[in-house]
Amino acid sequence: MKKIIFTLLIMFTYLVGFSTEYKIFKAETGSEIPFSQLVDELSLKDVVFFGELHDDSLLHAIEADLLYELTKVDTNFVLGMESFARNDQTALDKYLSNEYSYEQLDANSNLWSNYQEAYSGLIDFAKNDTIKVLATNTPVYISGMVARQSFSALQKLSLSERKYYAREFKPFENDYKSMFFNEMQEMSNADPDNLDTLILERLYQAHTLKDDTMAESIFDYLEDNHQAKIFHINGDFHTKNHYGLYQKLELLNPNLEIASLSPLPYSTGTPLEWDYRLYGQAEYIIMYHRDEVSLPINDKADTSEFLAIDKHTISFIFEPNALALTVSDKITFNQKFNNNTLLLSKDIKDIQVLKGKEKVDFTLTEMKNDFNKIQINTSAKELTLLYIYDYPKNKARPFNFYLEEYKWHPVVSLEEKSYFEVNALGPDKMKFIAPAEATITPQRNDAIYYTWKSFAKEYGFSIIGDLYFTKSIEVNDVLITYYSFEDDFNLVEDYTYFTQQYFELYRRYFGDFGYDSYSIIQSVDHKYKSFDNMLLVANNIFKNKDIFITPGVLGHDLAKMWISSKCQWNGEGANWQEILANFVANYFWLEKNKPEDAYLWRKDALEDISGIPRDQIKSLHDFTFAVDKFSAVNGYKIGGMLLYYVYNKVGEAKFFTSINEILTNNENLSAYDFFNYLREKTEVEEVASFIDDIYPLKVYIREAEVNEAKTKFKIVSSREDRSNFDIEIKLSNQKNFVKTNYHINKKETVLEFNFDATRIEIDPEYKLYRYLDNSENVFNIKRTLLKEPLLLVDQESQFFSDIYNIGNTLRSNGVKIDMMPLSSINDIAWKEKSIFYIGEYHNNPVFNLFQPYLPPSFIFGKNKFTFEGKDYSQDKYSVVINTQNPFDINQSISMWLWNSANNLENINEIFNYTSPSWVILEFDGSHFQEIKKGNLIDEVLFPTRVNVK
Repeated sequence: MKKIIFTLLIMFTYLVGFSTEYKIFKAETGSEIPFSQLVDELSLKDVVFFGELHDDSLLHAIEADLLYELTKVDTNFVLGMESFARNDQTALDKYLSNEYSYEQLDANSNLWSNYQEAYSGLIDFAKNDTIKVLATNTPVYISGMVARQSFSALQKLSLSERKYYAREFKPFENDYKSMFFNEMQEMSNADPDNLDTLILERLYQAHTLKDDTMAESIFDYLEDNHQAKIFHINGDFHTKNHYGLYQKLELLNPNLEIASLSPLPYSTGTPLEWDYRLYGQAEYIIMYHRDEVSLPINDKADTSEFLAIDKHTISFIFEPNALALTVSDKITFNQKFNNNTLLLSKDIKDIQVLKGKEKVDFTLTEMKNDFNKIQINTSAKELTLLYIYDYPKNKARPFNFYLEEYKWHPVVSLEEKSYFEVNALGPDKMKFIAPAEATITPQRNDAIYYTWKSFAKEYGFSIIGDLYFTKSIEVNDVLITYYSFEDDFNLVEDYTYFTQQYFELYRRYFGDFGYDSYSIIQSVDHKYKSFDNMLLVANNIFKNKDIFITPGVLGHDLAKMWISSKCQWNGEGANWQEILANFVANYFWLEKNKPEDAYLWRKDALEDISGIPRDQIKSLHDFTFAVDKFSAVNGYKIGGMLLYYVYNKVGEAKFFTSINEILTNNENLSAYDFFNYLREKTEVEEVASFIDDIYPLKVYIREAEVNEAKTKFKIVSSREDRSNFDIEIKLSNQKNFVKTNYHINKKETVLEFNFDATRIEIDPEYKLYRYLDNSENVFNIKRTLLKEPLLLVDQESQFFSDIYNIGNTLRSNGVKIDMMPLSSINDIAWKEKSIFYIGEYHNNPVFNLFQPYLPPSFIFGKNKFTFEGKDYSQDKYSVVINTQNPFDINQSISMWLWNSANNLENINEIFNYTSPSWVILEFDGSHFQEIKKGNLIDEVLFPTRVNVK
């Protein structure tokens, strides 16, 4: 059959008449059918998948014809597009409703590089005919993150971004996966034995995330629009053989009537004949002649998932008086470029692209973020980019120089790793520093030539320079260098001492440092960042040695460098390096240096863990970085408690021997493997249950009694399958105490001691990863801030801006907090929220609501409040009170109540009082002084401390 596409010839001006022969076969019968019959049969379906080859103009013409005919037969059809992601929907809707021009659509969405040729006609037809267009895919930056880091990368996304990908996603271990692996191998022309299976696994995860997201997008739309039908255009691989998107939609709604079309190109001259082996490929097969077969899973805009830069060879000259750098970057890709795109910082200008010595054409497109997209028309595997980089200047320090990774060199994506070789010429008075192997050669004319080679593949490459004063020492064959500004060079003496202490300490724990050199560099601005063997320290931190030299800052970053110099985190599931570094720098450091305070650190950790809402507790396998308060608790606090448990059970020698064996014998380690190796080497079998179960253990005392100088009681754990742990038990009376360790191996354990106890405590020094009982976990500001509170702000208050800024400060420090004006309290569901309020206690809606539920020992009047019979005047005293939200037992309330404006001059001082339940504050004219404080607790439901009658 020959068919000339003419139906939309006028409307789709980019189309020309096709004389290419194609045939449509119905797979059920194996017979050829006319186009009109195809339309009639498809019009009866709920969902029609058109599997296209994205660069095939004939297929684009056929799908345009189909859309026109289907919407004539049934106006309920809407158009679904893989080539638009969910975050493009708003811009797409505005374009369809004529609110946006094409230029605005392009600027506010991520159009595929072949949009004009392949899809603009479809979209304009939908626009003219008021057909709904559904953006079904996940954004390329999300699928690209998964392709490079696995599903664990999704944990880095904000709550607002979670709507851009599927609620549930799972790559099936079936023939679809084998098909995908085979296709990827064919596309890369690689020897299957040399392909990195981990990379293929991640690519498959990214590919199936798209399947799940598109399937859910279609499912959700049909659930909300029962009369609708969807004509969905996607890459053929997504629905071929009824796998992928097709299978995922069937699982979501088995009652849908679905049909798919799959193309089958042949070279010119090959007969277009039915083959019974095509039966399962689709309901309808489109056979046609095409001499160049396109790649079936090359999604154009998604090339970052498999294209990467293998190596950068960069050269530049730094002249302090110049306005910018002139850079040459010779780029070697892992495969042929094939007319793809790169990302460039918007500070990169005056670009030229060379293939050898020949110039190559390219198109530059502005994006909404800090980057532009450059499409280069070549299939080369090696290109050279020449450009001007306009780096940020600092007027106070004209020699200051900071080239930040991603910002000054092109990338395929922000998550790729590449080798770097960088050559630079600069003034000999300057000092350049980079996290790499360096060669420095003096030149004539007061210049120095620097060459850096990265130790391994890096996510990006940074170079820092300034007129630094330096001091170097050698510790254990490691050259340690401090780079500081002249005015702050006096601080280096203290930094030298403490760095030596950390080096000696960590050498005992981890063996030799994995690099020949280590640098601490003062940053002219507020940058604080660690690299492989250097630490860039923000100016305000560098100047405050009391903050910087603490184990939690310098100690943590040095521990992380030490660990990563021996064994790399591979990004699968969790960042065990961060967890281990935090344990060494905080929990363990206190054990060794301040044992009297170590238990307070563990109690603080358990308070935070107990304060997290149940649905916010995550497995260690979900932790990557501490991007907010919850992730810090889930990673640092839970991970630290688990490592402490192991350390406490086996002792220092065995713990660190085991750790070093793991780091020495593994080059690229996932969190799952790290904790399993730790379990095997320390023989602490409880590790498995702790890391597999995301919820802390509840353990408590029941039926305690004393008879004939014997104390008998029952220890109950919350779950049978978690009843395998060591716990410390303390019995005491007025004269003596007994402390012992006991191994619990069942849900209920009855214990008896020959001791006349008046008090029983389990885990008195907070050594077990568990929920605190309600008497230990008091109401306080800290607890409220863990529960995603609502900050109520009185717009009429003269301190409105100060209170509002407190909310913004909390947000910038990772606290998830909402803010609402006090006037809106009756319009929102505040009863279901934890409340944070700073305001007057006289005659305002918040105070009036909660006054009946405040501690009865506080009585509030117009000009004073009374506590335990003593009056406190409004002009001098205020009070911080934390209590349970009477309307929701899972939420809490924190209020700073005052009745005199003078008391609020130092409003930020509230964060000095985050631990007690209530505190009375006296204002002395400049600061607050604590007068009295106390604790309010929940009803004790599972006690770990009981008094025995």
